Amino acid sequence: MNYMTNEPNGSTSAVTVTRRLYEAMARFDQAAAVAMGINLTDLHCIDLLKDGALSPYQIADRLGLTRPAVTAVLDRLTESGFLIRRPSLTDRRRSEIRLTALGRRRAAKVFGQLGREIENDLGQQSAEERARFVAAIDDLSQACDRASNAIKS
Repeated sequence: MNYMTNEPNGSTSAVTVTRRLYEAMARFDQAAAVAMGINLTDLHCIDLLKDGALSPYQIADRLGLTRPAVTAVLDRLTESGFLIRRPSLTDRRRSEIRLTALGRRRAAKVFGQLGREIENDLGQQSAEERARFVAAIDDLSQACDRASNAIKS
């Protein structure tokens, strides 16, 4: 079987569909970044922070960037009014990065649109079907992470 094309029975392979999803998400991310007036790396940082504060180290680790590169991202987003840096309440040597009200509004606008489109498509599915879909997407995410780690080794 050729994993880059189709299954032997002529149906589309899981790899092909996963690549299509990745390409669609890349197009969405590009449109969202343009709408927000930022670059893709900055968008990905905002996406990480929409669920709560992170340290610069956590952001660097999750984005796969060096600490100096993350410092530049945080500087740009702070200057643009999207982020605020605060000393950690538990460790004064660390800082916490949070979205500002502007950052939360802008993130909610673009990511909310994606959420609405997904909900529209999944709205007719039963709770069981939705749970299987979410589990399958999570499995695909984990497979991509494993493949990424294998390539790095």
